[in-house]
Amino acid sequence: MLKHWLSLKIIHLQKCNICIDLCKTYVKISIYCLLQNVLMLILLYVYMYINYNVHMYILMCYNNVRNKEYKMRVFSVVNQKGGVGKSTITINLARAIQKDGASVAVIDCDPQGTTTDWAALNSNIEPGGFFPVHHYHIKDLPDRLAEFKDYDCVVIDGAPRLEELSVAIIKVSDVILIPIQPSPNDVWASISFVDLIKERQKVKPDLKAMFVVNRQKPNTGAIKEVRAALEQIGIPVLESGINDRVSFAKTLGNGVTVFEEKGKAASEIKALANELLKAINDE
Repeated sequence: MLKHWLSLKIIHLQKCNICIDLCKTYVKISIYCLLQNVLMLILLYVYMYINYNVHMYILMCYNNVRNKEYKMRVFSVVNQKGGVGKSTITINLARAIQKDGASVAVIDCDPQGTTTDWAALNSNIEPGGFFPVHHYHIKDLPDRLAEFKDYDCVVIDGAPRLEELSVAIIKVSDVILIPIQPSPNDVWASISFVDLIKERQKVKPDLKAMFVVNRQKPNTGAIKEVRAALEQIGIPVLESGINDRVSFAKTLGNGVTVFEEKGKAASEIKALANELLKAINDE
């Protein structure tokens, strides 16, 4: 009887030990799972922290680059000689800068109003237009520019043949882009305008001015001759010239830009915009 009782006790104790061992194992597993979850939460937090800071750093770098290129910039496309393609370059240059991520507005100071007419066509195709275009008299320009303080870039279409208007535009500009056709007459006609710019640079040393050869015929000797003559004038000449292409007139008449056709003309304007911005930022 006693043996039987002892056997039962032993069996009971063994069962208790097994239960204790199971409980210990369960506690260990629970602690392990808890530690694993805590570790996963820590790793998740670290990942989110690093991801957030990397994202903010990239965003900051992008904004710094963008501000360096565009912030508070006033580009003016001006030449006292008419028919050199100012309005065409103004519209397409503004579109190139806009497509690069900047906010752009255009001011048409040409009494002929070619850019304004284009904007009317453009608003029928694109609700609100690609970018705002305002037709202002040059006398109102200094006060009107304050309205565009939230834009990265303002592109001005200057007036030809009116010296007083050109001088006024030069005063409010950060960058003067001078379109010129590859002919001796255009080079000679630009000399007096360049003199106005150089006088203004004495007062405003950070004013930039550059020539862009427009409506050029590829692989002709005239281009090299004109570029050589322009370099003697003392104003830099952008390497990215614009060839004489039907698509410029076609898109202008349709109320769009060459970027909507995505041809060689768009590549030329993009190259022009990139070189223009690089030339500004490198100085």
